[in-house]
Amino acid sequence: MNNTSTYLSVLSTDFTNNGNIVGARTSFDAGSQNIHGSGTYDSLTINNLGGLTIDANGGNTIKINKVLTLKAGILTTNGNLSLLTSSSGSATVATIDGAINTGSITGNVTVQRYINNSAAWRMIGFPLSSSTTISASALSTLYGSGYNAYTYNETLDNGAYNGSGGVNAGWTSFTSSATTKADKGILMIGGTPTSTLSATGTLNTGTQTITLSSTSGKGWNLIANPFASNITWSTVQAASTNVDATVYRYDPNTSAYASYNATTTSQTGSGQNNIIENGAGFFVHVTTPGSAASLSVAETAKTSTAPASSLMGVQTPSNKSIIKLSLSKQGDQYADEVVLRWGGGFAATDNFDGNFDAYDLGRAVGPDLSVIGTDKTVYSIFHGAELKNSSDENRTVQLGMKNMAEGTYQIGIQLQSPIANGNKAYLYDSYTGTYTLIDDNTSNYSFITTSDTKSQSSTRFSVVMNAKQIATVINDNSNLPVILLNNPSTGNIFTLYSKNNYNQLQWQVIDGGGRVMQTGQINSVMKGSTHQINAGNTATGNYFIKLNGDGNALPVLKAIKN
Repeated sequence: MNNTSTYLSVLSTDFTNNGNIVGARTSFDAGSQNIHGSGTYDSLTINNLGGLTIDANGGNTIKINKVLTLKAGILTTNGNLSLLTSSSGSATVATIDGAINTGSITGNVTVQRYINNSAAWRMIGFPLSSSTTISASALSTLYGSGYNAYTYNETLDNGAYNGSGGVNAGWTSFTSSATTKADKGILMIGGTPTSTLSATGTLNTGTQTITLSSTSGKGWNLIANPFASNITWSTVQAASTNVDATVYRYDPNTSAYASYNATTTSQTGSGQNNIIENGAGFFVHVTTPGSAASLSVAETAKTSTAPASSLMGVQTPSNKSIIKLSLSKQGDQYADEVVLRWGGGFAATDNFDGNFDAYDLGRAVGPDLSVIGTDKTVYSIFHGAELKNSSDENRTVQLGMKNMAEGTYQIGIQLQSPIANGNKAYLYDSYTGTYTLIDDNTSNYSFITTSDTKSQSSTRFSVVMNAKQIATVINDNSNLPVILLNNPSTGNIFTLYSKNNYNQLQWQVIDGGGRVMQTGQINSVMKGSTHQINAGNTATGNYFIKLNGDGNALPVLKAIKN
């Protein structure tokens, strides 16, 4: 048979197909059947208590584009079954639930995984039995002779994260003579990658228990999705033993780790969410390092849901008091992200909680943003304790920055859910003394770094609740380097008088709530010169003018608009 069809095929005899059956589900439903040829099927269902056998003769390779369903009976592959892949998705094996689908499979299967053919770091995995050996030579079919690959050995973990102390000793080079087991993830970067990863072995079916290493006292394990199917992390984590609620993936788009917390549905990264893809590798962390831990992945963890974007997905949190911040340099395509949240009905503390928080694993390229805990823990997701009422709440959360050089940067601001109990959160820039209210009207904060090392400080920014310090501005003009001449103003225009020379004088007009209303820059400012700035169509009232001269914060001016 050699055709293209769009119908449901229900077969009760032996069948030969050397073509493509697309847009249809082909079901083998009666007797002890055999399948011949080297044809391709969109979806194949085995509903035959007598079983289905793929011809063992050479040249017979049955290929599936979408879904293999083992409804009843045994599928015997004789090594001649391939699950295909493309940019639109990979073939999967449907859930074997013991009720509706009760079938099984025996024999080797070749599984493929499409990967965008760019030489970027990626975490990959093979949905084959843990006894299957993956060799370096097998990987060369994907990445050619120029590839580099690494496995992760938890017993060698020396705690060198975020670029501190060089490369972590846990990374083990996957040399040409190396092998690993299929339940371990692999980090790869290529020289001349193709688009299809392929491996052959016995498919995993039924609950898979993956024993996690926890002897170094660190507890990080890089493992593989054990199924030829997408799985839901929350289902896996709930069934596992001594495993944190966060899963970590490497995002090849941002050159940074993405994280997803199953308890709070908080995430960082370009679309990371609850879905771990077929063919993916991922990091998990043992809650109590040194104690026994295991990951339990049941058939019920399988899902037909795809992430919103390949390798990563998107999920919008729904609980309150959630802020997402991102850091990027001007011209960057991707930013590094952190999530901050408080309470939301969860029993979180201000220290690291395995069920709610996520570690920051650093970024290889580009500016790195994190949250620094009071105990020096570095977070990508920080979940603090419930917020007090605004009259009593004044806590500060320190942000961390790395890989900063001279240039123009932006902190993206997303208030993903309102701050509880009447509190107001501010992004505080200690270098310029600027407080920016985090609300639905604020999308970003731009800043510059110069040769002044203080402008590149790793602790320049923090998130401050209720920023009472915003009232501490200087009102006395007598000794100020820049003063206001027409204050109160008559209309939208304020006039600045400079007592010094500046190559660049940056200004911001900020309202009493800390919201930036107008910004601007004046070049080649001469001592004794005056310059007009426009406050825009703002309401009458009190404002603050924040100034920065050649990268140095100048005293804040209090302005009154009539």
